[in-house]
Amino acid sequence: MAAWFEYGADDSATLVIADHAALPDVVLDLSAVDVSALSLKARPDLVPPAVGLTCNASVVSRVQRALAVYPSGASLSQPYVVTAEVDVPGGVKVSDTAGQYSPAETGSLGYDAPRMIVRGDKFPTGTAQWAARVKRWAPALEDCAGLEVAASPKITSITPADAEHRGYSSAAITHELTSGQINGKSARIKWGKVRVDLRVRATDPPDTVKQYFPEYGGKSGTGDRWIGTLTFEETTTNVGYASYRVDRAGTVESVSDDGGSPGDDETSGSYDTSVLYKNFLKSYYEATRALPYDGSATIHDDFDQVCGGRFSITGGLKEWETMRAVIQEISLDLKTGVSDVTVGAPEQISLQDSIDRSRQLAEALRRTAWADSSTSAGGGSSGGGSGSGGGGSSGADDEVPELPSVGPSVKLLQAQEPPAWGTSAVEVGFQCRLSYGSDGKVSDAYIRQGKAIYAGNYIGGLLPEGDGSGGWVKSPVTSGEIWLKIQLDKDAKYLGSSLSAAGGVSDPVRLAEENRETPYEYYFHLATIDGNKVVQHQAGTVYLLIHPGTFGPSGMS
Repeated sequence: MAAWFEYGADDSATLVIADHAALPDVVLDLSAVDVSALSLKARPDLVPPAVGLTCNASVVSRVQRALAVYPSGASLSQPYVVTAEVDVPGGVKVSDTAGQYSPAETGSLGYDAPRMIVRGDKFPTGTAQWAARVKRWAPALEDCAGLEVAASPKITSITPADAEHRGYSSAAITHELTSGQINGKSARIKWGKVRVDLRVRATDPPDTVKQYFPEYGGKSGTGDRWIGTLTFEETTTNVGYASYRVDRAGTVESVSDDGGSPGDDETSGSYDTSVLYKNFLKSYYEATRALPYDGSATIHDDFDQVCGGRFSITGGLKEWETMRAVIQEISLDLKTGVSDVTVGAPEQISLQDSIDRSRQLAEALRRTAWADSSTSAGGGSSGGGSGSGGGGSSGADDEVPELPSVGPSVKLLQAQEPPAWGTSAVEVGFQCRLSYGSDGKVSDAYIRQGKAIYAGNYIGGLLPEGDGSGGWVKSPVTSGEIWLKIQLDKDAKYLGSSLSAAGGVSDPVRLAEENRETPYEYYFHLATIDGNKVVQHQAGTVYLLIHPGTFGPSGMS
């Protein structure tokens, strides 16, 4: 279910409460939008293996009687079952204990436990395969022409904040976890976390992704090459294919290093579908067959949706295409336009909460010591805890299987620090930009042509002259200082300009100077290249000033 407010033109507000079947479908295409974080997990605990109605009676000791069970014959001592407690119906003798049950009496589940399929994809070995993997991780890069991974990426095992979850291993980093969930019960199926750092190149990337390629890489045969460093964080596993049961032991059915065979079960959960028993329980049971998902997504493009939609995703995992998870919350950052979308089953209207409140009402109406005793004993609970019952004993068999809690997750982190002058995609006059080789070191430096003003007028067009293209002139040095030298003749007319690694003392124009034989010279310290960074000293437009001694003592010695 989902709930939200709708506002009318007259400022009236309507509270809307709708169930899943009445909600509109909302489909997010990962190839068309920029999604930086996506975390979704299946909730097999919300798919009960059995549903039952019970009543309590006090004879010699407390007895809980199963009035109806669906599927017929299923044990209500199983993990994740849903039970609802009702008053003792008419015609049932409370002294009749034939229907009592106890978790301790059931050593085995007695039903088909959910099957979880886990799939992993080995990390590539070649740069071409890595480029394809990057496009899968970041679908917004699909339109980048000639996307290349410059070299084999650096893969580093990291210890995540949730490493306390069972099944974590720093060595389980051979495969990307692509589908399924891991609960950590089996020593054969492990999960891990890695950081993947890649140097990528693209030719004239679209403006929508240019922020990922801040470094200028020079000209190519078809356009300008841009380079960037992408960092991904993702969940990994040690298996290519595994099938296990979500039972107390985490029973493993099969494990292999590859992706499994075509005959393998593709579903992430399968459940018992026995003959119907009671119409009421049948309705609830059948309404909870779909495997629900919950989680969140961070969307950088316009997400023109409201709460209450059935959320599915294309361009990602196959099971996401039909998950129809209910949108519970949308948080929009008005400054950045980023939307954080939360989907799943709302805790505030969960079935557990509804049952508890119904029981509280029933007990309040009865107002008997027996009802108080029943409440303190915790009988008749629903999914998520161990089966409730009257035996009072609890042992290893009563423990609930650990819910699979670790699933696929790929997160694109901040690619690199905000671009400095030497790598910025913003272009201004006399800006210094660095070009990097595949090893990440500076290979060339360029100066953006700019303008100079003398006596209130632009002179010389775009400066400096030199080899280059697109308004960029190649610097004679790739480290140290870069200077701009501008010369004017004796009549203060433009002669030329050039770049150099060494500056000089400016000799500015002195008006009404007679018998001038040498050119006037102006020196401007544009930038200093320090390793892979640039310290920009001047940018924009330079001004050629008149010698201060023209109109009086200059004070120059």
